[in-house]
Amino acid sequence: MQLLHFLKANHSIYVSLSDSSDDDCVKANHKIAATRPILKSGRLPATRKYLVPVAAIMTVVLIFVLLKSDESSNPIRLSKEELMKIEETHRKHDLVRKEVEMKLNHIDSVKANNSDKLPPRKFTGKTAYTMCRSGAGNCVQRYARIFPFLVAAPKYKLMACLIQKSMHTVMSAIMCYLFREKEFISHGRSILANNNFCEKKNRHGNVEGMIIHLNITDLSAWKFIMVTREPVDRFLSGFLDRCIRAGDSCNGCGNNMTCFLEIEYERALDFAYAERMHFEKPALSFEDLHIFPQTWHCSMQRHYDYKFIRYSSDPSETLLEDLSRVLRAQNVSDSSIDYIAKSLKSGRTAHSTVTTSARAFLEQRLRSSPYLMELLVRLFYHDYIMLGYEMPKLDNDA
Repeated sequence: MQLLHFLKANHSIYVSLSDSSDDDCVKANHKIAATRPILKSGRLPATRKYLVPVAAIMTVVLIFVLLKSDESSNPIRLSKEELMKIEETHRKHDLVRKEVEMKLNHIDSVKANNSDKLPPRKFTGKTAYTMCRSGAGNCVQRYARIFPFLVAAPKYKLMACLIQKSMHTVMSAIMCYLFREKEFISHGRSILANNNFCEKKNRHGNVEGMIIHLNITDLSAWKFIMVTREPVDRFLSGFLDRCIRAGDSCNGCGNNMTCFLEIEYERALDFAYAERMHFEKPALSFEDLHIFPQTWHCSMQRHYDYKFIRYSSDPSETLLEDLSRVLRAQNVSDSSIDYIAKSLKSGRTAHSTVTTSARAFLEQRLRSSPYLMELLVRLFYHDYIMLGYEMPKLDNDA
């Protein structure tokens, strides 16, 4: 309710951006950065907020609300051509998954590029906590602003903020199912193989825009959820997905994990520093979106009232229990919850890397290296603290 009062009191209009794919997130961050004036010194002027009077654009907003207000209760049907395209993607799902597993189980190149001797810890004698709390470790700051990716199921007053490599694909499909349940089932959709069946109709660029778009009058009735992932697990998944499966350049490191982690840490420091000093922020890469701290997503510095749901590679563990509890609280039917549960237990997404030989090799190398684990803690310290994961014990921790 405080947020609603804030919106009304300031007479501000927040536009809901609904094109928030990975590429859109990159473009949005570029656009936001590009609109900031830069002084000759390289600094920006002090941050200023410009409020747009409601009266000046009330007509536009009224038309927008009238056109969109019934969208959740009367979803727009897809054309036959669109449905055929989605069906074709569904049929290719298993083939893609098998190809990914085959690629990540042939790891001669991965071993060859990740067998060099690693240096010792830089901050020997300090625990993870003292290293970061003292400032000596130059640990990455708690918050920075990455364009959020929100999806809503208005019928159930449920919003999920999606984070790359934290069940992003699956949660997008679950929220799509809750948004268009009848069509999702009638067209034979699968949560694991869904390919944007909702066509971005339930996406929003920020909470303020969602409130206006959906004409929400009581935000307290809504539940905000966010799937989180243990930082080592998430980092490995992101590295395997972008640098081995997709074959991206990965900051010029290829499939060398040490090089990639070192450069991502430096990129995160640069991004956070630019925001803190009001400089133009560096452009985000796809790798950044998959690696940068989870606390930088979802506007957590302004909206911290999330129900955290822990990712687990085996959904029968904490994930399903936590998710089912939230869905029941929002009056999702038992049959719908059962459908979601059965879907999650039926297999993995096409890009899953958790069971591959490359994953096993790289995880052993990462966890057995004091240098790499120290660097990872310096990058994800606040993810461990704020999301409630057990802090890794470095070589001299008790």
